[in-house]
Amino acid sequence: MKTNNPSFANMRAEMKRKGYTIKQLALRLGIATNTLNLKINGHREFLLCEVEAIANILDCSIDYLVGY
Repeated sequence: MKTNNPSFANMRAEMKRKGYTIKQLALRLGIATNTLNLKINGHREFLLCEVEAIANILDCSIDYLVGY
């Protein structure tokens, strides 16, 4: 398990605000639901292109999504 990953609480909050489930967002990203869940929970690392895509989908900044 990775211990130095940033908190993705903002990502979860924006998903909820915009009405996205993990399954829906994973479909938009073209990745497995389980993979996205592992990444949001800090067990796997996001690729930069995935975070950029999520920021575009949720219409917010990358910095905000990853809690900086």
